[in-house]
Amino acid sequence: MSVPSSFPPTPRSVAAVRRLIRRELSGEPVETIEAAALMASELATNCVMHARTEFEVSVTRGEEIRVEFSDASPALPQPGQPSPSSASGRGLLIVSSMAKRWGAEPAEGGKTVWFTIACGDAGEGSAPAVYPEPAGLAAESRVAAMSSEPGPEPGMPGPGGLVS
Repeated sequence: MSVPSSFPPTPRSVAAVRRLIRRELSGEPVETIEAAALMASELATNCVMHARTEFEVSVTRGEEIRVEFSDASPALPQPGQPSPSSASGRGLLIVSSMAKRWGAEPAEGGKTVWFTIACGDAGEGSAPAVYPEPAGLAAESRVAAMSSEPGPEPGMPGPGGLVS
């Protein structure tokens, strides 16, 4: 099990979580790493947007990979039912469709949300196997738009070097 890494509830933490996942899962097939990074990105986005507390992420590798997110909010997440035009609300649906298993449970001082994925597996759902960095940037854009933290100035490079 990795030593839990702590993150502040800011949009930049979403990209930092993806980097952590990629580092912790080095040696796994790229499809497994990117599927785990996408699911972790969605859960990190939920921590930033909904829990709004510092959160910890830990990764355990064994017969399967388990990624856990712990925050100080006692509110357990519920999958949304977004309309086709909704800009958010799909994170847990993505995790539910891709993870081998996932869950949320109360923990001392908050909760833990977790997912598992088989080693060497791109996920149980029918989602594409590789998720390039811009897919995660969409999550950061949602967070930036819904948070009080200002985003990059128009025309200036933002996360990942993209110009907004």
